[in-house]
Amino acid sequence: FSSYDEGFQCKQKALKKVVVSGCAGKSCTIVDFKSVTKEFSDKELGYWQKYGITIKTLRRYDVKSIKSCSFTKVDGKSFGIVSSELVPIYGYYFNGGLGIKFYKPKSENRFMYAGNLPKPYIFGWNKLPQSGECIFITGGEKDVLSLAAHGFCAIAFNSETAKVPDEVLKELSLRFKDIVFLYDSDDTGIQESKKRVDNFKGKYNVSRLQLPLAGTKKEKDISDYFALGNSRENFVKLINERKNENQ
Repeated sequence: FSSYDEGFQCKQKALKKVVVSGCAGKSCTIVDFKSVTKEFSDKELGYWQKYGITIKTLRRYDVKSIKSCSFTKVDGKSFGIVSSELVPIYGYYFNGGLGIKFYKPKSENRFMYAGNLPKPYIFGWNKLPQSGECIFITGGEKDVLSLAAHGFCAIAFNSETAKVPDEVLKELSLRFKDIVFLYDSDDTGIQESKKRVDNFKGKYNVSRLQLPLAGTKKEKDISDYFALGNSRENFVKLINERKNENQ
């Protein structure tokens, strides 16, 4: 598996609107927002570490611990979010800090968005090497971070149900020998990964890898796989077994 090249940058289009979702369960247009970050606490680092994600990986992917963020809506009204030890907030920063995807693992509404969101939104795209053996398309940002921390190339769209643009697959096929959809082991993940392979097989070198997990809330994705004690070597063995089965 190839090492990463920091110099590669992706080309993405930004949305014209500034939108944040999560305002009382609805979407609302935001004209301005200001985030305040802080150092990761030991407890927060412990949360990421159980997935194998180190502070080095968090910094590399521009993931920050959020102290607070205030939002001004189009009607002039404002609201804010504040983190706490019990309800931490993390931010996936992109476009030089002009956009943020907030991740609140302990909240009912886990995700919020603010700023000039790329279209398509592809987390990890600008951290990929120019070329490599294998690229994993996975379900979310934490999965990308976990894979990267274990030495694998990966990207994620906004969700497993998000459309995968043909032009993205075309570029990936020119740079990587294998494109593997690594979605959750629940019904949605299995169905969506099968759809992606069916859509692109014969055109690009795509396949899917289903993890040997129960498919429950705490045991369904690649970050869970590593959190359960599996190593990089275990995952490489799983990859090789899949290749042998498909030969």
